[in-house]
Amino acid sequence: MIDFSASVKNDAFRRPGGRCECMREHADLPAPHHGHRSQRSFTKRGNWHALYKIPLDAGGGNSLGNCEIVCEKCYELAGSKGK
Repeated sequence: MIDFSASVKNDAFRRPGGRCECMREHADLPAPHHGHRSQRSFTKRGNWHALYKIPLDAGGGNSLGNCEIVCEKCYELAGSKGK
């Protein structure tokens, strides 16, 4: 799997201001489970992950528009798809 470039990850990290962008519905959590704006924050070297909104095998790309920054919990709930 081709990973997001460092510049895409940096731009994606800045976009939500250090907050989780996940809007997925998880089994036990309604969407958006963080509310309108997540209260989970992280630092540049903190516990966050860059996920594909649309997986590569479903036609998604490595662009900023297809990258979302999520917290550890959402990463686990999303099934660790993407990096």
